Amino acid sequence: QSEQIVYTLNIVKTIEKGSYEKGIKDILELGIPVSIAYDFNGGDLTSGFATGENAVELYSAQSSSKTYTYNDISEFDGLKSPKRSGYSLKGWSFVSSSVAMDKTINNLTVRLIAKWETVSYKITYDLQGGADYITNPTEYSVEDAFTLNNPVREGYTFIGWTGTGLNELTKDVTVSIGSFGEREYTAHWDANTNVIIFHANGVMQNQTAKTDQAITLNLVTYTCDGYVFVGWASTPNGAVEFVNGQIYSMGASAEYHLYAVWKKEVQYTVRYYL
Repeated sequence: QSEQIVYTLNIVKTIEKGSYEKGIKDILELGIPVSIAYDFNGGDLTSGFATGENAVELYSAQSSSKTYTYNDISEFDGLKSPKRSGYSLKGWSFVSSSVAMDKTINNLTVRLIAKWETVSYKITYDLQGGADYITNPTEYSVEDAFTLNNPVREGYTFIGWTGTGLNELTKDVTVSIGSFGEREYTAHWDANTNVIIFHANGVMQNQTAKTDQAITLNLVTYTCDGYVFVGWASTPNGAVEFVNGQIYSMGASAEYHLYAVWKKEVQYTVRYYL
């Protein structure tokens, strides 16, 4: 039965890739074969296996754990660099607190587990004139889940978002845990229909238009005995701001009031003296 020498390693922190590689190279240069048992801890190798390596799968073809044996330094091209969506490889830790070397066959086995840290991704927004009612996140990681808060815009109704992962206008956008990558979203709006209420001292229909729409004010076509229509004021008894048939730019409020301004008609008497 082979005798083993067990080295106890009091290492509790994650060590960068380069630190392990140097130690393994030193052992291989002494002519001692090294087996590295990896636990990729949710990651995997997307580039396949390098030539000259003996890769033995520990569990199954889908397993993220693999063992690689190197008989001499010419076969060792460094520690593996697994990938994991939404994460970057921080370094490696020992699976246990010791490594074992068989004294008889001079073989060293090292068990390593990958340590990951989340990648932070940016989220950008184009609110197209709107504003956040409740602030939305500007960055996230693969471990975050969130639902977008819909913006507000005076005089407009929010009709949905377009952007990352959306195939159509969507009002309720939820990003689930496991999502990754930069994201961008654009808000879309429908202009509200607002009304102008005329106080014309006579019968006159109200006029509607959408927010920010330019319209021609309805003409005053009736008369008032003894008076001449001179325009519209925005307050009762106010000064004239709009003349008959003027272009009017609809604001964002639901309704506006215009008040007719009438000027007393001046009558002249002409006397002839013969």
